[in-house]
This record gives sequence, C-alpha cells and structure tokens, in this order.
Amino acid sequence: MSKLKIITLLFGLNFVILNNLQSQVDFYNYEQVREIRIEFYDDNWKSILDSLFSAEDNFSRIKADVIIDGNRYKECGIRYKGFSSWNANEVKNPFNINLDYTYKNQNHQGYKKLKLSNVIYDPSFVREVVSYDIARKYMPASGANFANLYINDTLIGLYTNVEAVDDCFVEKHFGGSKNPFFKGNPEKLLYPYGQNANLAHSHGSDSSGYMPYYSIESEHGWEELYNLIYVLNLDTANLYDVLNIDRALWMHALNYSLLNLDSYIAYAQNYYLYQENNGVFSTIPWDLNMSFGSFRHSDGSTNFSGLTIAKLETLNPLQHLTFSISPRPLMKNLFLNSTYKKMYLAHIRTIIDENIANNYYYDLGTHLHSVIDTYVVNDTNKFYLYEDFVANIDTTTGSSSEQYPGLKSLMEARYNYLDAYYGMRGNPEFVENYTSVDIAVRGEKISFYTKLNSPANVRMYYRFNSEEKFVYIIMNDDGETDDLTEGDNVYSASIVPQGKLLQYYFWAENDSAGTFLPCRAAYNFFEIPVRVEPGEIKINEVSLNNALNEYEILPSDLTWIELYNNTNERLSIVSAKLYYKGLNFEIHDTIISEFGYFLFSPEEFYFTDFENLYPFSDNYLYLSYKTEKILDSIRIYSCSNNRTIGLFPDGSNECKVLFPTPSMTNLMLENEISPISLYPNPVSDVLFCNINVKFAIEKVLIYNYLGQILYCKQCDGLSSYSFNVNTLEWSDGVYYVKFVGERNCLSSKFIKQ
Repeated sequence: MSKLKIITLLFGLNFVILNNLQSQVDFYNYEQVREIRIEFYDDNWKSILDSLFSAEDNFSRIKADVIIDGNRYKECGIRYKGFSSWNANEVKNPFNINLDYTYKNQNHQGYKKLKLSNVIYDPSFVREVVSYDIARKYMPASGANFANLYINDTLIGLYTNVEAVDDCFVEKHFGGSKNPFFKGNPEKLLYPYGQNANLAHSHGSDSSGYMPYYSIESEHGWEELYNLIYVLNLDTANLYDVLNIDRALWMHALNYSLLNLDSYIAYAQNYYLYQENNGVFSTIPWDLNMSFGSFRHSDGSTNFSGLTIAKLETLNPLQHLTFSISPRPLMKNLFLNSTYKKMYLAHIRTIIDENIANNYYYDLGTHLHSVIDTYVVNDTNKFYLYEDFVANIDTTTGSSSEQYPGLKSLMEARYNYLDAYYGMRGNPEFVENYTSVDIAVRGEKISFYTKLNSPANVRMYYRFNSEEKFVYIIMNDDGETDDLTEGDNVYSASIVPQGKLLQYYFWAENDSAGTFLPCRAAYNFFEIPVRVEPGEIKINEVSLNNALNEYEILPSDLTWIELYNNTNERLSIVSAKLYYKGLNFEIHDTIISEFGYFLFSPEEFYFTDFENLYPFSDNYLYLSYKTEKILDSIRIYSCSNNRTIGLFPDGSNECKVLFPTPSMTNLMLENEISPISLYPNPVSDVLFCNINVKFAIEKVLIYNYLGQILYCKQCDGLSSYSFNVNTLEWSDGVYYVKFVGERNCLSSKFIKQ
C-alpha cells in the first residue's frame, strides 16, 4: 500500500507546485518596493481627476506615461480609485492605472492594471500585504507589495500595490477569462441598511433588476448571475451545481479570522465572482486594506451601527445565522447546512492555527516594516506619524474618535476567543492515509484508507479532471467490502478511475466539529498518478549522434528524446520506460503539462528483460510500462547532420525528417524557419517575440520551470503578432512561451541570464 504526499495545485493551471506559490521575482514580490512614476500630459491633472471622481465617473481616464522600475509605458489611462480613501484636499490619493488604455495589451510582466492604495486607514502600513499573503494559502487571491509613487518627479509617498482581479488574474487561476465575471460593487453604496451586492433575491425575477448592484467584467453573464442568485435563495438543494461552496466558506473564514469587515460581512461588497469552466461561480476576495479591525463601522448584524475594539475581538463568526440588518444568503444559507457550518469553522481553525497561533502574521508584519521603514520615513504625505507606524504593529494607535487596533493585541484576543468557540475544537483527527496501489489504472478499482483517532462520519472527495467539481463518497468502517475490521477507526472506500488524473481529499466530522485532510482542502489535495493510455504521450522527436554508424544505430547514438503530451490535461508518466535494442531508460516521476513537452538525454540505458514480454523490433524506440501495453513507438533510422526524426504535426502518427526543435513545435524541412522567433536568446532584459502561424491566437503565456505564469497576454484572434517582454527582474533560468488557440498550442523556450 502507498502513502501519498500532499500536492498543491494552483487552480486552473495544469502544473504541479510543491508548496505555497510565489513567483521567483514577481512584480508583487513583497521583498522589493517598486518605483512607479506617472508623467501627466496635463498640468491640471489633479483637478481633472478630482472632478471625474466627484462626478462618480468610473470609466473616464486621463492619459499619462507610466514608468515602472525604469520601464516606460506610453499613454496609459489614469483615474482615482476607492471610495472613502479619496479626498480632493489630499495630495496622496489612490490610483487605478490602466497600462493598455491606448495600446492594446501593453503590460508590465503580464499585468495590465495597477491598483495603488494610499494606506489611509492603516498606521502600520502592512494590513493589506499581510492579509493577501495569508489569503493566497487557501484561495486565488491577489499579489500585494509596496510601491513608491512619484508624479511629475515629485514624491507622493508609499502605497500598497495590489494585483488587479482582471482577465489576466482569472486566466492565471481558472484557465480562461471569457466566462461570466462580476464584482460585488453597487453603483450607490447604501449603509448600514442597504442590501448592496448581497446576492439576495430582492430585485425581481429579471436579471436587469440586479444590474445596479454588480459590475460586470465580462461580455456576458447576467443570466448566469441571476441563476446563481435564484438557486442560492430559492433552490439551495441544487447550490452545489452553481457555486463553489468551499471557496465561499474560505472567503468568509478569512474575513472573520482577520476581522476584515469591509467585505460581504458588513456592506456586502468587495468581492468578485468568476464562473469556472465547470459552471460554478467561485468567490474571490478583494480590498483587504481595512483588515485586522481597521474597519469597524458595521458588522451587518447586531452591531450594524458600529463596533468597539472589545466587540471586534469577540465577534461571533456565525452571527448572521441569527440576525442580519439585510439578508446575507451567501453566509446564512450555507451555515444552515450543518456540514457546511463545520467546514467553515474548520477553515477558521486552519487559518488561526497556521497564521495567528504561531505569530506568522506578526513575523511577516515586522519583516515588512524592515523592508519599508525608510520609505515610510520619507513619505511626507502619510496620514499618521512615524511613531504610529512603529507602534501599530503591536498596540492600538490613533485618537479617541478614530482608533486602529494593534495587530498583535487584536489577534491575541481574537485567537483566544475563536480557539474556545464551540465547534472550533473537539474535531476528529486523521492519523494516516494510504491507497491499495501506487499508480491508478483507468477502469480498475482502487481502494483508499484513512485512520482517525476517534469515530466519525467520513467522506472522500475526488475528481478525474482538474476542471471538474469534486464529488464525494462515504467511507465506511463496517468490516464489509474493502473495510477489513469493523470499528477500528480505519475507514475505506473504493472508486474506479475514469480520467487522466485522480485528485482527492478527506473530510471527517463528529457531533461537535469537523476536519479536512489536507487541512487546506480543497485548494490543496492529494493526487495519485494515473497510468496514461496509448496515444496520450507520444515519442515526438529524436535527435541522433551526428557520427552515426552506417549499419546500426546504437542506444548511445540517441542524444535527446522529446515526449509530447497529446491531451488537454497534465499527465504523469511515473515508472514508464523507454526501450531500445534490449536496453531501457526509466523515467522517474515526470509530469508533462497539457500539450506540453518533456525533453531529456538518455545518458545511461540499462539491460532489461523487456524482450521476453514483447516482440520488440530492433529498429524501434518504445515507450511502455513493464507490465502494461505499449504506449508509443517510433522507428529509428539514419538522417543527415543537424536533422531529427519525429512526428509532424506534433502528436500525430506521421514520422518525418525534421528541423531540430527541442521542446517546441516540430517543423518540416521545407519550413525550416520557425513560426516562433524569440530574440535575443539567451536574454538579459527585453525579449522580442514574433509569431506567424495558421491559426487564431487567443492568448500568450510565459511561465517558469515551476509552471508559475509570469506573463499573460490576451490576443484578439490574429495569427501574427510581435511584442516584447521585459525580463530584467526575472531570475536566471529556463522559461517557456505558449501560444494558445482554440484547438492549437505552440510552445517555445528561452533562457534568462
């Protein structure tokens, strides 16, 4: 039986990531303070922006050049952002910068919009950055760091710099950007009694009644949003079909743990909804600048007119079950389900155990203080004294009328309250888990076992496709079927894999509380490799030694071999072997992304007994499992220098003599000029990209060896593009460029040094 390791997957990306994701030197790396300069063309830029914002014109912008860490972007669109954080009498106002306002797809490291907050409600300066860092452990959430802003060469001050939730964001996290996409953002914020974007079924049976309360970020989707609202309020039995319930529970757990009330909790705003490819809406948190108790004007419940710090510390995470000043169905209708309520409390327990009890939030906050200290000193437009900046990480600061809780004093009290809250503890605990086989085979039963320290009701959630919803089966401890011994707290269940992958996690609950394994599920989960089927992984290209034996090609003559994933799902080829002329090369734990390549050099072949299992031909290179059918084969024959043999087009059954294209699309000899041109390669700063193909390009992605997307460019369906990417701050190493069409995908790679 096999014990498995936890695997973390960035949802929507088909790459395995082994720990919490943070890009190598991403634009939002909080170790670096960015320098952003705005050069307005209009001398009266401030009066123009003030008039636009006071007129509640959220669409008009004025043009300016924007210089980010020395990189100039022409004719960007600038406007103010926020609500209460803007003031016409202040110098330091928040900004929304659109880099591709004039020139489509103009971007910085794949980011087209910049959101700069003026830190008006945070003497500590770190609330927003710390909160987003915690959020990213459990759900798709924005990157966040700091930026020093200059306008027309005058220092304005230090801002928090937060990744926009836009088409690039959802592309990165959900694998697409064309589905219904909304922001909980009412045209007129009504408080404390207004319903705002509460998702209540309060505005009739036509989707047009809901338009003033939600801003649409996609080209369509009002019908889908209305359907979500209808089901959430009037047909909750089918809620699992329209809502990513677990994602919503994580968002609520984050807001209540970190006391971020300027959210769905109080005024029912500051969140996004994106419909995943499987048809369910996923929540995305937004605007965490007033977390850690900075916002206390309302809790949307019994303290609807305001809260003291003492009330904040003991805020009931289930208060909306009993009373809301206006409906909160996204909380109440979930918490009414006893299992969902326990899942929600289990998420809170994970957040406070992983971030509060161990002082993670505090250690990160004090580290950020060391990063930004000099910038805060030099910020003459900041809203608080430097002494407040230093003190607020620990203690309450501010005047008697406007106090800001110290992060440490608030969170210590908050943890003590939540730790003793009914349903937070007393949960069953997982002892171990294992499976009946190391590698799953489609169509063959696999059994799962998990041991707990006490009796419980246990479920295993699973899926066979990364875009599917997780479904569950009940695990039993009844001594029947696959369970060996009744009542030993070892629970079992069996499924028959039907897809290219198998991802799963466990849930156990008793009368008091519940727990997940892994505790960050469903954002994290277990995965067991599923053996590939013939045709899914192809031997795509083979390079031979230039000094070939005229009569015989030996295993040592194979200089590199390229495998190609011929499917739209990432695949594992763990324990597969390449066989050639009585020798074999074993492939260890290899994951190939969808329509992706895997290149290696078989420097050492081993003697094998494969010839006793199959009628192998000496002229063929085979890909196979030792005890399974052959996955693929390719005939090896001599070719001239600087040529390869392989499949054209990629993944087909047609073997040709090719122009060498390791880890990129195969080219016939009559077309030796690659359709993709990346130069210079290796690159040190700016990479120039050209492509000319015969299909419509929908998007361009650049990702590193971990599969982390560093650049996202939405295209408009043309087949020829030229653009450039600034790689100056990227780490040295290998990067991959992917050009994606509806049914086509081309890849290439470059080296940064």
